[in-house]
Amino acid sequence: AHPTVTSPSFSRGVLLLALGIGSLERSRSSRLQFAAAKLLATELKGGACGQLELRCCWADPQMSAVDLAVGNKLGFEALDPTSAMSLLSSSEGSKTPVLLYMPHCDRHLYEEVLEKSLLRFAGHGSQSAEMKSQALSSLILVGNSFELYADRDELGVVREGPGAPGQKNLIRDLRPYLKEELLPDFPACTEAFNDLAVLSFPHSSTS
Repeated sequence: AHPTVTSPSFSRGVLLLALGIGSLERSRSSRLQFAAAKLLATELKGGACGQLELRCCWADPQMSAVDLAVGNKLGFEALDPTSAMSLLSSSEGSKTPVLLYMPHCDRHLYEEVLEKSLLRFAGHGSQSAEMKSQALSSLILVGNSFELYADRDELGVVREGPGAPGQKNLIRDLRPYLKEELLPDFPACTEAFNDLAVLSFPHSSTS
């Protein structure tokens, strides 16, 4: 069983939350994806942001006891998926920057973390898409290309299943304010990182 969050708020530094990596014990792709998350954490702690306070957490329903132990040894606090979502939205109105690392998650999970992040940064209440994008300026997401989702939506390629648009479609609504940079191919294990991008919502994107 995964541990639960006992004090989910985190008001200082940066939160690095890795979701959907899977089981390191069972998958080479998962091991490579986790290694990349660890490199991100190392760069944030020891690079240009040397004095940064960083909390690293990860969650996936497939994690085994071995995965939990390895993650803990490497500085990643294991959470159950429900607690991870609670952690993301718990500090309502928080300005703590968040780096979401989500390689190859199902589309509904991207929609859920966008919704939870809006609650974190903007609180309750309805906002325009432009106001929502401004509220997400403290969020960086490494995950599936949103542009690819948008292209498939326009062509009607995926009408049902994990990649299909839902009733709520923040990926579509926020697209005009999105900055997306595709990551390069990784020929050593293409399936680990294909079609991944760095996604952000800079203030300047509204111009």
